[in-house]
Amino acid sequence: MPPIFPIVFLVGGYLLCSLNINKDARYILPLLPVLSLFLAYGLNCWCSRWAKRVRWGTIGLAIMLMLLNLFPLGGAGLTKILSPRVQHLPYLREQWPHQQVIEEIIKTSPYLRTTLGVLPSTPQINQHNLNYYGALENFQVYGRQVGTQEKQISQDVGSLSWFLTKDGDQGSVPAAQTAIVNIIKQSPDFKLHQSWNLPDASTLQLYHRLKPPVEVIPIPEDSKQKAANERKYSDENSITTKYKPLKEAESLNPCSLWLPENRQQLGIKKTSALCPEHPAFRVKLETVTLPATAPPGVPVPVSYEWIGSWEQLQSGIVLLNWQSINGTLQQGWFHDHGIGMGELHPGKQSPIPNSQFRVIETTAMLPSADLPAGNYRLEAIYLNRQTGKTYPIPVPNITLNLDPAAKTIPAPELDLITQLRTLSTNLPQGTKALESVFEETGRINQYDPIQDYLVQADLALQYRLRLQPDNLDFAYTRAFAKVLQEDVEGAIAAWKRVVLLDSQNPYAYAYLAFVYLYNWQAGKAQEVLNTAIALNPNIPEIQALSGIAALWQGNLVKAWQVFWQLEL
Repeated sequence: MPPIFPIVFLVGGYLLCSLNINKDARYILPLLPVLSLFLAYGLNCWCSRWAKRVRWGTIGLAIMLMLLNLFPLGGAGLTKILSPRVQHLPYLREQWPHQQVIEEIIKTSPYLRTTLGVLPSTPQINQHNLNYYGALENFQVYGRQVGTQEKQISQDVGSLSWFLTKDGDQGSVPAAQTAIVNIIKQSPDFKLHQSWNLPDASTLQLYHRLKPPVEVIPIPEDSKQKAANERKYSDENSITTKYKPLKEAESLNPCSLWLPENRQQLGIKKTSALCPEHPAFRVKLETVTLPATAPPGVPVPVSYEWIGSWEQLQSGIVLLNWQSINGTLQQGWFHDHGIGMGELHPGKQSPIPNSQFRVIETTAMLPSADLPAGNYRLEAIYLNRQTGKTYPIPVPNITLNLDPAAKTIPAPELDLITQLRTLSTNLPQGTKALESVFEETGRINQYDPIQDYLVQADLALQYRLRLQPDNLDFAYTRAFAKVLQEDVEGAIAAWKRVVLLDSQNPYAYAYLAFVYLYNWQAGKAQEVLNTAIALNPNIPEIQALSGIAALWQGNLVKAWQVFWQLEL
């Protein structure tokens, strides 16, 4: 009997790989082990007197080709005939400066996680190998290819602080790449940070934004602060965590128990402890810089300057309310985000516990277009993403006057959470909005390779929904964030809330049903879809989901009826 599974796997895998725009041999590498099994099966089925010699000859030829393709042993003519274009000999010439690029970025921004926009795409210089070298440095630098779509070039340029370009051969790049390279080189917002001569006689250029959106500055520790850091803390001014400070710690700052020297001194393995929440270590908002007047409905430039201990800053999400002074509580807007946009990174050597830092954010916020004219002031709450604890943050006495007649002021790109919330407001429209929503989501995901902005949005909205459980915009945004995080159980719970709040919208039920189907719960999906179809039986996408749910439940007749009548 022929090996059916290997044949199905090979043919199916090859057809799926053929759908990829880039036809490259590396995409079918997962098929090769199964192909080897199939060939071995065929050789073992050969029963002639030459079978044994053929089998050993095949093994010998394979080993010889492997060695000739991996080591400089000669035999180039043979490999070109029997295994063309797969020779990968050790590189023994001048090294390429991947590691130097990463080191230069980390040296310049030692306390930030960086996304590097890699504009060329040659076999030697591309987003993949730069991302690899960034991962070697504790995942502090990520390489991403941007500038691939002309309509997104301005957003790509405005969203990243580091770009890598080269002259000469650009490799496999889209037509829009030339435009973004020219913008980076000519923009007054960027400067050439460093360049390297490459082995192919071209030059590699590293560009850096003159005013980055996030700056982290260590604050020198004076003697008074040092004494405060070394004091003995009690439970009353600490955050409760899983482990209590050990008696052996004595006067050691319990937050320093994780340091190797203290861990060795105490001879303990579990070193989590009480970390101080004394007012001296809380995050402070020292400065807010923004225009005096701005129109509603357009991005407004704003700069926040935070001061606090490294632990509090890195774990902090700030819940910012710009509230009308004379209006109602509902008149205002939010600007929630992680401190430093969630990009704070301890670097190669973690900062000393409780060491003070200054974090400067240069960003933009978006007052709603329907807000009335008037003065708005800031209120701030600190939310610790690790413990869930909150405390109010005193804010400077500053106001923003919204005036529809005011002149629009150039602003940086909106932070990713604001962009996510803006996109989520389109979800109730259903299928006509989904294409643009996911296209924009794919774009902003490039700027945050670990998608930490989704975690920030999730935690901030979880807090806000406790205070405003009927806020539909919050519910849609949190449900969308759960989906993008691939948190199935959380997404189901979030979409159930959306269904309760938007019970007359068939698309709300369709979103919940889709997550049920993703989780292989076709029966529950069908129940939800029945309600959606009752609300509007003329939406073909919902009908298609109903057909899929029927098919997964084994109801072939209903599935056939649905798909036969379907008009997509």
